Amino acid sequence: MNNNLYLYDFDGTITAENSFIDFIDWHSGKVKTKLSQIVLAPWMYLFPSSKRKKNCKNKLLKRHFQGIKEQEFNRLCKKYAFERLPEIVMPDALHSIKEHIEGNGDVFIVSSSLPNYIKPFFSQYDLEVIGSEVDFINGNIALTLDCSFEEKVNQIKKRIKLENYHEIHVYGNSSQDDAMMKLGTHTYYQLFALVGFD
Repeated sequence: MNNNLYLYDFDGTITAENSFIDFIDWHSGKVKTKLSQIVLAPWMYLFPSSKRKKNCKNKLLKRHFQGIKEQEFNRLCKKYAFERLPEIVMPDALHSIKEHIEGNGDVFIVSSSLPNYIKPFFSQYDLEVIGSEVDFINGNIALTLDCSFEEKVNQIKKRIKLENYHEIHVYGNSSQDDAMMKLGTHTYYQLFALVGFD
């Protein structure tokens, strides 16, 4: 096993936009997305805890994808991955990922956003994706795991034997990454962008 592990946050670290909001915007249009954000503003901005964020994400998913079938949702995610994500992924971040892969590093994307569109985008890269999870229960979409804050660390430890690595390099950009950053022997905050966001 390679001695170096590289953990990258996705939104704001690899991308120039919050991909979860951008995905909804891409699907529903700017007007509907902005309206949803206004309606859910108390949850999004007044109570920035992990539980509130999960509730807010669930409300957004249900408002914009209510009744969608799993196959259709994944089709939309793949379409978004190929059509839109290339426009918001920052070239310097992508170059960094490629360099570490070519150097035989073990690379993981650890995101509070959805692997449903992150994985297709990185399908040609030798890396793993850890992220939030959705399920389709009785025809309704639901966020069953919000991979943010401390949950990022929980999911990393479930998937990765950290003791196998001599160096752990962690890339983040916001308070959602603070717990994950503490795992690193080397940390990089807002390395590829000037502004961080949750």
